Amino acid sequence: MTEFILEIGCEELPSWAQEIINTFENVFVTPRRIIFHTKDIDEINEILKNPSKFLEDFLLELKILILKKLNQHKLDIGSLFMRWGTSEFEMIRPIRWLLCLYNDQEIKLNKFVEKFKIELLTDNFKTTFGHRLICKNEKIFIHSAENFFRILKEKYIICDLTERIQTIIENISHKIDDEVFHLVEQNACLTEYPQIIKIEIPEKYTATIPKIFIRDVLAKHQRCICVEDGEKYFAIAIIDNIPNHNIITGWQRVIIARLEDALFFWKQDLISNIENLKAKLKTKIFINNFGTLEDKKNRALFIVQALYALNYLDVRENNVLSAFYEYNKIDLSSNMVSEYPEFQGKIGAFLFERKNIEKFTNETNFIIFKLIFSQYDLEELFQNLKYDLTYCFYIKIIDFLDLFGACIINNNVPTSSSDPLGLRKDCRIFIKLFEQDYILIRKIFKTFTEIKEIFIKEFLPNQNFDEINQTINDFIKKRIQSFIKENYAQDVYKDLINDNLENLINSKQELDAEQKIFNSNSKIFKKYKNTKNRILKYLNENNFEENEVNYEILSIEGKYLLQKLNDLSDLETIINATTSFLDKTLILDKEQKIKENNLNLLQKVSVKIFSTY
Repeated sequence: MTEFILEIGCEELPSWAQEIINTFENVFVTPRRIIFHTKDIDEINEILKNPSKFLEDFLLELKILILKKLNQHKLDIGSLFMRWGTSEFEMIRPIRWLLCLYNDQEIKLNKFVEKFKIELLTDNFKTTFGHRLICKNEKIFIHSAENFFRILKEKYIICDLTERIQTIIENISHKIDDEVFHLVEQNACLTEYPQIIKIEIPEKYTATIPKIFIRDVLAKHQRCICVEDGEKYFAIAIIDNIPNHNIITGWQRVIIARLEDALFFWKQDLISNIENLKAKLKTKIFINNFGTLEDKKNRALFIVQALYALNYLDVRENNVLSAFYEYNKIDLSSNMVSEYPEFQGKIGAFLFERKNIEKFTNETNFIIFKLIFSQYDLEELFQNLKYDLTYCFYIKIIDFLDLFGACIINNNVPTSSSDPLGLRKDCRIFIKLFEQDYILIRKIFKTFTEIKEIFIKEFLPNQNFDEINQTINDFIKKRIQSFIKENYAQDVYKDLINDNLENLINSKQELDAEQKIFNSNSKIFKKYKNTKNRILKYLNENNFEENEVNYEILSIEGKYLLQKLNDLSDLETIINATTSFLDKTLILDKEQKIKENNLNLLQKVSVKIFSTY
């Protein structure tokens, strides 16, 4: 059987890089090695023509893929790639060895090594290394490509990331909470031979600290996964070694020390006076020139009372929202949040519960508790639809107005390139309203129009009312345009303001029809919406003269896309071709005629996929 193996041994790869590299076809990745494996004879023959060039191209493709993924998440990529020695070659981590085999034949990579002045631990391209700890970095000579994975497994190397993930899940053998399941993959990326240590958490801690905090403390700071086994609670540590007495006792000491810290801070908050915690909000700045957290709370409570006075809220809704704003920021004065900032909101919910356990009905208490607990993840509440959406929408709208007010006071209204307070994301509340319930959005939007005016007059008295009102309206309208189809976005906004139910229903039905096309394939729908938004951004932000697309001056990806459009290909093919064109072509080329040609091609795509489908 024909088989080709290329192994790139390196220093420890970060877990995020492994997750990206693992998406590459025919590639396996561990913390210390990247492995390319193929049995395709045509592919192998092409590689063997110039294996050093293949290695160089392969690493370049990996780099491009990583940069693309990081750019999508808007992460800083300035210092991620390294150079070492006198080499101009860049990689995430330094290369330490290379193995290259075609069946039982050693394939030399000297040209690559010499070109980039790479210093290897061995000059033999049939040599790899065993597990760093268990095998003490033992050199291993591989005679044949077909034996490569078997021999590495014997030396405690599991090359397949998916297999390492499955190994961890099977070894834990208990239900893993969704909130910490990401640690399974993270630990799989940190180990080549994952093993678990199961440590029982003493009742001293589980009887006092809510288990959710024990779970999250150990997850955040030790990468441990907590599981329940009957009445007992265990921390699972995942290590890259064979457990022994010293390792187990070491982990026990670390976990107990971490829990002792949490217990101390939790007890301090239990005995603290709630009113003292509230008073401390007066000293905590919300946003420069817009007061403290106490001021923010009072503004929100003022709006809630205004809504109640205008009969937009019933007695229960008024109680829920008033209690929410009384307690939603109180934990910022607590010891637990001071030590563990990731518990913001969650600690506040427990402080509310301790103070108000008998004040409201159980159901009302539950709603307030969940709203405070999940205030930084209301998106999840929208999706779960566990209780009345009205609460979530009012909270989002009040917070949106407060942040917008802070931006106006500081002369920092969000733009397409600057949005320091995340208002563009918060504005999606109106999109969600429209997508889920066009009857509810009428009520909420009518309410919003009134409380916006109350907010401006009460809290921005020195500003020009009409100008501020128009600024907020324009901002929301622009955000709606970026999510709802261009040709009726402005009509939707106008119909909301004028409370035109018939038009709203028609627009909602049109949006639903667009989504229904893709119900059988959510992956296509997601790519469709992403592609549509990217195209509209180019078309809306650039002026160009509309002409026929010039095939000759298009990039390779542009020519392929135009061909698929002219062939009336299926939607998925067009979307994939468009994505490739957007990713690999400089749309706004310095040469004006190329730039305009690219924009005309996107215009053609827009007409095709936004009107046909």
